Amino acid sequence: MSLVPNPNLDEDHYYLPHQYVLRPDSVSTKLRVVFDASCRTSSQISLNGILMVGPTIQDELLIILLRFRLYRYALTADIVKMYRQFLVHPSDRKFQFILWRENEHTPIQTYQLNTITYGTSSAPFLAIRCLQYLAEINVERFSQGAAVLKSDFYVDDMLTGADDLDTLFQKRNEVVSILSTAGLELSKWNSNHVALIEKATPKDIKLTESNLTSTLGISCNPRADEFIFSYKPNRVYTKYTKRSILSLSSSLFDPMGLLSPIIIRAKILLQQLWIEKFDWDENISPNL
Repeated sequence: MSLVPNPNLDEDHYYLPHQYVLRPDSVSTKLRVVFDASCRTSSQISLNGILMVGPTIQDELLIILLRFRLYRYALTADIVKMYRQFLVHPSDRKFQFILWRENEHTPIQTYQLNTITYGTSSAPFLAIRCLQYLAEINVERFSQGAAVLKSDFYVDDMLTGADDLDTLFQKRNEVVSILSTAGLELSKWNSNHVALIEKATPKDIKLTESNLTSTLGISCNPRADEFIFSYKPNRVYTKYTKRSILSLSSSLFDPMGLLSPIIIRAKILLQQLWIEKFDWDENISPNL
C-alpha cells in the first residue's frame, strides 16, 4: 500500500470499500480486511462488474481431495498471505484506491493497493497463474516441486503426498525452493507422518488436543488418517420453515459427497416444501 498525495480523479479510477473481520481462533490472521469490489458507484457499475474473471486453471476441489487420499503419506501447508505477494501493474493500481487515516484526528487520505486484492473477481486467477508461472520456469531444476505447484494446490492450499518418505521430503524441499525464489513462504505444515511434524516449528502447525486440523474446510485427524464431520448449528430455530431448513441443510460442507446419505433426507424434504408451495417463513405442516 502506498500513499497517493494528489490522485487524478478526472481519469478512470475506483475506490474499494473495506471493513475488518475478527477471527480470534485463527493462528496467522486474527484480523482480516475485507474489500468489496462489487460495490456499485454512482454510475451503477462496480469494479467486479467490468473485470475479466479469468479461466479455471486448477483442478476441481473434488479431484484434488480424492487424489490427496491416494497417497500413503500426506502433506499439507498453505502460502502465507499469497495474494499480497504479487504486484499489480502500476497502471492498474488506480482501480484499487482506498480511503484511510490513522485515527479520527488525522485527515482522510487516498492510498492505493499495490498487490492483488482479495475481493476482486480476477484475484484468484491472477494469483494462481503466478504460481503456475513459477512452476513453468523452474520445471527443469525442480520437476517434483513444479508438478506439485501445477496439480496439488487449491488456490493457496497445498495438498500433496507420496508413497515413500524420500519422495515426500523431496517434494516438500523442492516446493519450498521454488516458492522462495518469489519470496513466498509456506506455513501450517501438517502430515500423517511424525517425522514431518517434528521438523515443523510450533507456530507452523495447528493441532488441537485431539490432533484435529483442517484440510480445505474439512476437519481431519492426520494421525488416524480420517476425515471428520462435526455439526454445530449457528443458531437455534424456534420454528421450522423452508428458510430455516435450507439454512441448516446447507451448513454441512461436504465437497466429496461422503455425507450424501444423510444430507439427501433434508434435500428431499426441501423438494416437498417446494411442491406444496410453502412460503419462506411459513411454518411447515405437522406431518412434514
